[in-house]
Amino acid sequence: MSKIDFEKHVLKRLKPNAPFILVDGAGARETAEFNDNVLAWQCHAQNNGMPVEFLDKMIENAMGLPYD
Repeated sequence: MSKIDFEKHVLKRLKPNAPFILVDGAGARETAEFNDNVLAWQCHAQNNGMPVEFLDKMIENAMGLPYD
């Protein structure tokens, strides 16, 4: 499934005004560049109304996912 097809599939299933976040990136998690990108994305999300507690939990969960 292409990324756009995946997005369309997810968006059809969301409730109105539900948040949808898709982060696509590449890099080694242990690098400063990767950490800078995560922090930049986190700041952007917070500046756009993402609750800090929700965002922190989401990042924690994402960092626990397998990374190939």
